[in-house]
Amino acid sequence: MAIKKLRKLLVLGFFVIFAGIGVFKPSAYATSTLVYDWGSSTTLADIITNQYTLQVGDKLFSNFTFTATAGGGATAISSANINVVGQITTIAGVQEFGLEFIVGGGGSVTLGQFKDIVLNFNVTTTFGDNRIVDDFLGMTGSATHGGSVFIVEDVLNELSQTIANAQLTVKDNPTINILTDTGTFAPQDILKIQKDINLDCTNTTDASCNVQLSHFNQLFSQEKIPEPASMLLFGAGLVGLAAWGRKRLGKK
Repeated sequence: MAIKKLRKLLVLGFFVIFAGIGVFKPSAYATSTLVYDWGSSTTLADIITNQYTLQVGDKLFSNFTFTATAGGGATAISSANINVVGQITTIAGVQEFGLEFIVGGGGSVTLGQFKDIVLNFNVTTTFGDNRIVDDFLGMTGSATHGGSVFIVEDVLNELSQTIANAQLTVKDNPTINILTDTGTFAPQDILKIQKDINLDCTNTTDASCNVQLSHFNQLFSQEKIPEPASMLLFGAGLVGLAAWGRKRLGKK
């Protein structure tokens, strides 16, 4: 009798553990060349030259590309003058992971000048059940006497389909100050970020025109979405429990 009870307990325990694996199945963090936390930094030039993948929390940032142009006698912003810092913060109770780009020398224009940057990179979540659900974009900049600074961003999914947009603007005459924007979308494993940054003092004749861009940052939050494998394991465990229960009731 005792052996029968023990056997039943073992069977029940097996199905409970099997169902539990489906819910709590661990997912390993992917390894990366550089693991970032707040305060860690390197230049964008180093990241591109060495093809670094950056890990911040459960997010991987990779495939960085950068092009810069300038006109009106201005010198294009160099990727060597942009420091990239890992950023982990909490907004409205939700932990977010991202990068801050700090523009050193060259982040300004005066009358008749413009500078433009195109920056692209990918974002991947490394923790199995987490999916990215929004994209926060922010900047610190200024524009006076007819100048302007814009950041226009497209967020694409793994299939290169646009799923969100963001635009930041600091402009003088008329005065516009949009320093943050957030795009939301269905949960994603992989995002492709494409941003165009423009500093401009060509649309004015005011000799005092001045535009500055000191930094811009990018944050991503996530939701826990069970993976298909997790759901399959969980479902198998439940089916096993149900079958065991029916068998036991049938004997009674």
